[in-house]
Amino acid sequence: MSHISTYAQKVKDISSFKVTLQNLGITYRENCDVQQFGRNIVENAAIGFQIPGWKYEIAVKDDGSILYDHWGSEPNTMERLGLVLQKYNEDVILSAAYGQENVSNVWTEKKVANGDTVIVLEY
Repeated sequence: MSHISTYAQKVKDISSFKVTLQNLGITYRENCDVQQFGRNIVENAAIGFQIPGWKYEIAVKDDGSILYDHWGSEPNTMERLGLVLQKYNEDVILSAAYGQENVSNVWTEKKVANGDTVIVLEY
């Protein structure tokens, strides 16, 4: 039996996520319904995209929720979603480090005991 799963991390900056997908060569659709197994449909997703080896598209909702159905996909491809999100996290950190705008909603700065500043990503 297949069902739609929700990934623990949320995409807090949809614009940055689209850039990450483009940089990885992954095509995406915007403001779309995403068909997953059987009658499972994620309606009105902000983004729908498909990872190589996956049978169904992954949906990112406007609130950043990531919904997916990995059933019937190639074995050992689940980690590919994690790798896409890792790249997104790296892109957000680099963007923040170089002072670009539009990333404050995904990270916060925290001073630690030795005086260093740590960037904390919100999941």
